[in-house]
Amino acid sequence: MIKKTFLYFLCLFLLLSVFSCKKKTPTEPVVPDLILPVIEYFNASPESMLLGSSSTLSWSTKNATNIMINQGIGTVSVTGTTEVSPSETTTYTLTAINSDGRKSMYCIVEIKNWAVLEYTTIPANPIFEYDALLDETRSTFVVVLTETAGVGGQIEKIIIGPCPEGIPQEFAGGTFDAFGSLEICCDMALPSQLTCYKVNWQGVDDNGYVIDEAIWFAITWTASRGTMSFLKTVKGANHHKLIR
Repeated sequence: MIKKTFLYFLCLFLLLSVFSCKKKTPTEPVVPDLILPVIEYFNASPESMLLGSSSTLSWSTKNATNIMINQGIGTVSVTGTTEVSPSETTTYTLTAINSDGRKSMYCIVEIKNWAVLEYTTIPANPIFEYDALLDETRSTFVVVLTETAGVGGQIEKIIIGPCPEGIPQEFAGGTFDAFGSLEICCDMALPSQLTCYKVNWQGVDDNGYVIDEAIWFAITWTASRGTMSFLKTVKGANHHKLIR
């Protein structure tokens, strides 16, 4: 009986020793979840506009301690708006930052292009005749306006007259396509023996820019026949570029 009791306690002791020698698995540290900034929206209205117009940037963010917009705007509030008037198509980037990281979002404000018109004539050097009996200068030529920027439009009229002052003569315009040409026949009959005259074309292109440009010419006379020479281009407030 004593022997059995001894064996029982011996086994129990050995069993407890084994369990007590087993290494405990260390507990892994708890890593907190990252709380990154959130950009709910960042947009421009309108996204496309004419040069000189304004667009409104709007945004809303969460979990950010610092919010910035590039293109010189700088630090902004968590939610807000600001007006911009870029001189060319511009990409704006909003960046939201906190201690856990950063997020960025961009939007684009597009500046619409305007029609660019080249002026030529058929023939290239029109002939001018002076009738002394009628005191009248006459010439017939075709004005050719060729669009080179990929924007169509409408020429309402062409005005030809003495410069700087005098009674002008008007001719009906027409529609021009992107990269297309508009030909307008001008049968000139203006008073006096002109030494300078101006051709002015007016209208609007398909993007909404006003077309108002003129080109000046000088006439050098030999008896009753005149020869033309180009003077200068007068640009309207439409940002068009005349190529000559």
